[in-house]
Amino acid sequence: MKIENLKAHLALLFVNVLYGASHVLAKGVMPQFLSPNVFILFRVLGATVLFC
Repeated sequence: MKIENLKAHLALLFVNVLYGASHVLAKGVMPQFLSPNVFILFRVLGATVLFC
């Protein structure tokens, strides 16, 4: 397998893990610690950091 293909597969795996973990984290922290708006703000800020 070429190194470019490996990098692409690892990036896709990372995105899938983040997407799955986001749901689990949201379910655990949303009612007690964070409001939904604050959680969405953290998601948007994290995406901004990853894309810039």
